Amino acid sequence: MSPSRTSGSSRSRPADLAATPGLAEAGHEFYSVDGGFAARVVLASFGGGRVIIGVTSTPFKCPPAPSETAMMLPDYLGVTS
Repeated sequence: MSPSRTSGSSRSRPADLAATPGLAEAGHEFYSVDGGFAARVVLASFGGGRVIIGVTSTPFKCPPAPSETAMMLPDYLGVTS
């Protein structure tokens, strides 16, 4: 993941991926071109289970993106209620 700015600070620093067990090993971001392609590969082979959409730091590039992803992902994965 790319560094992000922290609220109230003029310094940039990366999100603390170690704060969430498994995030560094199995998490994917979609804010970069490479990250988007990697997430697409993972989602194409998704066999079921849970998807967590999280924001690891603020501010982030596009505030609506996590909510929009949460609303569109069930349709993409073919989930029915």
